[in-house]
Amino acid sequence: MDRPKLRKVDRYEHQRGDEAMLVVRDPLGLAEPFALEAEFSVVLDLLDGGHSVPQIRQSLLMGHGMDLPLADLRAFVGDLREAGLLDDETFRDRWAEAHADFLKAAVREPRLADVVYPDNPGQLAAALERAVPSATPRTSATSPLCGVMIPHDPPAGAAEHGLIDLTLRGLPEASQLEAVVILGADHGPGLVPYVTTAKPHRTPLGVVPAANALIKAIERRLPWISREEIRHRDAVSIEIAVLYLQQVYGDQCPPIVPILCGQTALAPRPGEADYADQFMATMESVCDGREILFWVSGELSHGGEIYGRPPLTENGSQQLVERDQAILSALNRPDPAEIAALCAADHPQGRPSGGPALSTMARLLPIGFRTELVRYALVPAPDAAPGRVGYAGLRFHPPRD
Repeated sequence: MDRPKLRKVDRYEHQRGDEAMLVVRDPLGLAEPFALEAEFSVVLDLLDGGHSVPQIRQSLLMGHGMDLPLADLRAFVGDLREAGLLDDETFRDRWAEAHADFLKAAVREPRLADVVYPDNPGQLAAALERAVPSATPRTSATSPLCGVMIPHDPPAGAAEHGLIDLTLRGLPEASQLEAVVILGADHGPGLVPYVTTAKPHRTPLGVVPAANALIKAIERRLPWISREEIRHRDAVSIEIAVLYLQQVYGDQCPPIVPILCGQTALAPRPGEADYADQFMATMESVCDGREILFWVSGELSHGGEIYGRPPLTENGSQQLVERDQAILSALNRPDPAEIAALCAADHPQGRPSGGPALSTMARLLPIGFRTELVRYALVPAPDAAPGRVGYAGLRFHPPRD
């Protein structure tokens, strides 16, 4: 508390009526999101570990004309500490406890139930039915598909745009699949590019098993792939994908191999360039001869204040569309190296959220695979927040003989 330091958090501006607000979100999920007046942004900036609380108050007064009583400032910093948002022992203790609890749990419990989708089984089933109606045939004994990509949009949003409904048609029957490999967009920090877990996934509709034999085969070859298993605790993309798998396959849902794909899959740190190559070689070896459906749960461009980026102008939105369409065009050739380069390129609005997962898919599919674009749209960010998201529904076919 002498020189408080704010952890890396997500911040974005939000207009609530005539009031400008700042929304703060913990990417590790230890603290609940909260909103405060936008002018408090300068307070957060000064929580850099180099200033005492009285020094922060003096800087606010002299540099920003903000006369914040010392007692109020101490109380605010104390609230951040209790929430685990400061880089201190309170955070480390809470993180260690969450890590231990997750590792010893037999099942990966849902994190978003009653937050972005209903936790009541009947209500969730009804929401999924509206988004992906069961009256439409979802599987086929003659399905040629080897993979799909859909956004990790909750059922309420999916029911509005219909993209997921159109994409999840004509999938292989459950009896034809040994496993579904879910390549999920990883929105949190991580040291290694890929991480898996052998935990079954529970949702309000039941438990989806893990493909234990396949996962163990991967872990034997890649000891590091479970090193950061805790990242699956808040794996939004995989949790949502499991819901749609349950809607398509019901009680016959194939076992899954959940794999989070982080940004270092596109831009490895020094000395870590071989991790991605190790992963690709391992997946090619363990999946050879197995009936696998690859499933990307991710999105393309994320732009605007909600994602901590500059406000989007009309021209800026058009640039996002053009960037997304360039990636989709590269999928048609297909050229995995070009896809990876496009997803890794720097951009004022950041890289595509699902770029690492999509780039990984392009390398895992058979050489010469064919891409079917079901629909693409740049849509408003969730909850009417200031931003835009690139949604794509893709179906992947094996190469022609």
